[in-house]
Amino acid sequence: MGDLMKDDNKTKKQLVHELTELRSQNAALKKSESAEKYRSLVENIRDVIYELDSQGVVLYISPVIRDMLGYDSAEIVGKNFIELAHKDDLSGLAEWFSELRKGVESPSEYRVIKKSGELRWGRKPDLSWKTASLRAPAEYS
Repeated sequence: MGDLMKDDNKTKKQLVHELTELRSQNAALKKSESAEKYRSLVENIRDVIYELDSQGVVLYISPVIRDMLGYDSAEIVGKNFIELAHKDDLSGLAEWFSELRKGVESPSEYRVIKKSGELRWGRKPDLSWKTASLRAPAEYS
């Protein structure tokens, strides 16, 4: 940075502008690196991480969903999360989501339908962030 600033022909205003631009580029680089680290963490964690909008539509779901349910993320994003739930669990999930929209977090357990048609148990722990873990029925105890 020092060499860029050395030019006897530059005005103070030009030097300040260059310094401001370099600082801005440095901040953008750090932000980009931080976002990349976060993305890498989310995409490689073994729990399903998802984001829902206020209507329950999936805005994001981590790629591990493919290992858990057989769906690619793109097959789920844009759908309402309730579409993947077992019919007997719909009212409980609707109630859970209604409370969540009011800011009340609570754990819930539900059955999810895999792409193959098999059932898998899911559990939403009581956390202030939106994560879920899914287990096969044999693992559920």
